[in-house]
Amino acid sequence: MYFNRDFGSLSKHFHEELRTLEDEGSIYAQFWYEEFEEFRYCRIPFEPAEIVEYVDALTAYNEFLSYCSEGDDKHEALEKISNDEIRQRVLEYNEWAKEEDPDLLFVPAAFYTTELESLLTGNRKE
Repeated sequence: MYFNRDFGSLSKHFHEELRTLEDEGSIYAQFWYEEFEEFRYCRIPFEPAEIVEYVDALTAYNEFLSYCSEGDDKHEALEKISNDEIRQRVLEYNEWAKEEDPDLLFVPAAFYTTELESLLTGNRKE
């Protein structure tokens, strides 16, 4: 349990991120560095509002996965998540993904804001 919420349906990777986010206000990710020709771990600090966005997105993703594990198909599971704003965001992302790459339907990034996705991929504009 992180941020007083249950994330039982999420993978270990997300639990590690939530733990460091709760403890340090940041997460760690690997990014490719051309100059070193290797991946290196980087600390990604979050602003308080970004922490809220991330936790809310993962709460919705956890709900989605929980409904899927109970037998709902992905569309039914999405309709059941409690956050209407995130549900709409996923629907919009999926419309894009249908045209660009159907493998991206219902991925965790679909639950993130554009700004949050930029932060998580190391592309935040300072």
